[in-house]
Amino acid sequence: MDLGRSAYRIPADRAQKIPVFVYHFGSGPAEGCLAVTAPAGWKAALPEESVKLTPGGRLELALDVDLCGPAVPDHRTCGS
Repeated sequence: MDLGRSAYRIPADRAQKIPVFVYHFGSGPAEGCLAVTAPAGWKAALPEESVKLTPGGRLELALDVDLCGPAVPDHRTCGS
């Protein structure tokens, strides 16, 4: 299996941004918020703003991942 575009090696000594793509295959506009849950000991965050997509739309976001330090759960709600 070729995971060249889907798998990442994340260095343990520094934070890294990983591209994440959101697609909308529906027939009407879509809007919502995204959240991420990371394993214990990791920090992970997505942009806080809500995501808006038109039908057939695609949006690239940056997932911030840091393996250093304690995990911090993301309990934000959209717009907070």
